Amino acid sequence: MPAPKLPKPPVTVASSSKSSNSYNLLTSSKINSLTSNLLKYYSQFKLLFTNPSVFYNSVKSETDVFPIILKYVIFMAVLQVIMFLVGIYGDLREGAYMVLFSFIIMILSITFSFIMPFFSSGITHLGVLMFGGKQPFFNTFKTITYSMFLAAVYNFVSLIIIEILNIILNPTFETITDMMPQLIVAGIIGLIGLVHVFYTEIIGLGIYQQLTKLKAFFAIIIIPLAILLFIVLVGILFALMLI
Repeated sequence: MPAPKLPKPPVTVASSSKSSNSYNLLTSSKINSLTSNLLKYYSQFKLLFTNPSVFYNSVKSETDVFPIILKYVIFMAVLQVIMFLVGIYGDLREGAYMVLFSFIIMILSITFSFIMPFFSSGITHLGVLMFGGKQPFFNTFKTITYSMFLAAVYNFVSLIIIEILNIILNPTFETITDMMPQLIVAGIIGLIGLVHVFYTEIIGLGIYQQLTKLKAFFAIIIIPLAILLFIVLVGILFALMLI
């Protein structure tokens, strides 16, 4: 008598195939979402760089500090890591201690990027109140923090060019003449960046604090100038005491 046939086990290929397809769709969706966000941020930054008036009007609906500060910190972290990697060549010529020093500076810079927007915005907001601004602190914070993106880019470009010059020229840094090309580059880019950042802040304060361009300009510089004057006077008094 022939043995009875056993039933075949169920085939699970289709289920496995469905899982694989679901994973691929999920991965593709995440990649598309990331690409879309990156393109969105790039478009926003390009607008901030070229047309701050349109940019500030486009972000009027933002009402929360956290997303803005998070974008700034991530942006600063990316720039700091790139600058650290670019500077490794020059640091290694000085020794391993210089690499460690640069790494510590990178970490501190990223850490302070959480704090500096609030500090800078607070100083500017005091000036805003002095010149008739009546909108809340957040409006000043948004203006100043977004302008700090520009300052970070100019600083990044300046340092990258200086590192390239260091590699090409291989300076000894023994005299000021050895550093002259780097100082000229830093001075030119720094001046252009300062004017651009000031202009962007003036436009932002005009929109968010309803200040005229002249009032916005003085609101930005009044407190820093007062602090600078105080430091100079204290320095003069200290010097006179030593005479």
